[in-house]
Amino acid sequence: MRVLLFYCTLLVLIFPLEAYAHSGRTDSYGGHNKTANGTYHCHSGKCLEDAWEEALKIAYPSGQEDGRIGENQYKEYEEVLHKRVLNEEIDSDQAEYMIPYLLKAYKQGYEDTYIPSFWEKYKLHLGLMGISLLIIPSFIYKVYKGRKGTSV
Repeated sequence: MRVLLFYCTLLVLIFPLEAYAHSGRTDSYGGHNKTANGTYHCHSGKCLEDAWEEALKIAYPSGQEDGRIGENQYKEYEEVLHKRVLNEEIDSDQAEYMIPYLLKAYKQGYEDTYIPSFWEKYKLHLGLMGISLLIIPSFIYKVYKGRKGTSV
């Protein structure tokens, strides 16, 4: 009997049990009320679509404004959002999906309005061209000098 009990215990310990999140009881909107603090939490469907639309309304104009003046404040914006979560100004469950949406909306607003300067846009091409203008003439000179010094 003890041997059977030992093997049953060993079997339970060897094979991991699957852990699941909450039962997934979401309403037709795609979310549920969080009973701990009374907030609404999205999981899927129309709820997340509306959360994205809300993020666009909040963060996209900030990204556009920074894009017009050419100051990318993405990292600072991200830090502010995380501080607001730590200070419990934003519910941590809502932050789970809202922070990525807000950051994506900010980035999209910035990229849609930012116009890079000529030098920012073409610096790689100009850099490669400058290097080639230095290397190619010296190579040609060495080849020409090498042929001129030898007589056939």
